[in-house]
Amino acid sequence: MIKVLIVDDSLVARELLNEILGNEEGIEVVGVATDGIEAVEMAAALSPDLITMDINMPRLDGIRATRQIMDLSPTRILIVSGIDNLDEVASSFGALDAGALAVMPRPGGTNDPSFQESSHAFVETVRTYAEVMVVRHWRVPRAGEQYEEFSSLPITPRPVYGPVKLIAMGASAGGPPVVREILSILPVGLPVPIILVQHMAPGFVTGFAGWLAGESSHPIHVAEDRAILLPGHVYIAPDGYHLGVEPSLLVNLLKCPLKSGICPSVTYLFRSVAASCGPGGAGVLLSGMGEDGASGLLSIREAGGLTIAQDRETSMVYGMPGAAVAIGAVQFVKEPSGIADLLCAALKG
Repeated sequence: MIKVLIVDDSLVARELLNEILGNEEGIEVVGVATDGIEAVEMAAALSPDLITMDINMPRLDGIRATRQIMDLSPTRILIVSGIDNLDEVASSFGALDAGALAVMPRPGGTNDPSFQESSHAFVETVRTYAEVMVVRHWRVPRAGEQYEEFSSLPITPRPVYGPVKLIAMGASAGGPPVVREILSILPVGLPVPIILVQHMAPGFVTGFAGWLAGESSHPIHVAEDRAILLPGHVYIAPDGYHLGVEPSLLVNLLKCPLKSGICPSVTYLFRSVAASCGPGGAGVLLSGMGEDGASGLLSIREAGGLTIAQDRETSMVYGMPGAAVAIGAVQFVKEPSGIADLLCAALKG
């Protein structure tokens, strides 16, 4: 039985989530909190397996409540946000740094045509994240770790891969705070572009891009088809499209089929980088469920590129990087700060 605590200052939202979760076999709603202070108290008293957390609430907002809960009584926390409020969506990602597992949309009401589909997806997400290991402490960049300019990087002996032309990153569950950490360490003015596939619920990529832009000094974009990839800029796969790159460093977006397994796919991105950049491609596979990206990372390695995976200790979910390690796709296994340092050394070398 999965014990769930619902936290939301809206009566309508509380009743909706209670109705959706309370009628599901194997799920029990053990409490309902109306603000962050109640959430902190009830998390300690009820020991739920998972908490659905609103962001904008009186007395104590969802981000600060998440931080207090992770300090006092660590629990799996899902941030549930309305995608029609872009400011709320962007601020929701701040809760991931505080220890929340993921940000997801609030299902529409019972009169919404997509109610059955959205409520089913919501329930399945709750079931999935209820199995994730609780992580109490979250890494933050070391003070002064970001370089002020690329030219200041130390020169290291050239490694066994080709000169890096492009960095491709892939992540799923647990990825956003790791991406933020890596970008916060990488110096401004990189000589190559960065392209990213981050699995997340539809409607959140623009807010995610806005959050990353506020957390780093790099220009952040949601990728547009045929756009030129500029050095030092970060491009994120948009909703509903696979993200690829052409040899001329142009964005190539492919509309996902209606019945697609994973969209956007990290493996699609990595295979595109291997084909377009050869030994100049660098692939980085971060925390996430499943095996997406593993075979694609192997393609980059076979093409002579640099391949890196996040280590087990700092991964919220070791599925994706672990799968890549298992098939021999990975040259280096590093913690987030080590990934950034290695990329800096590779670029300088």
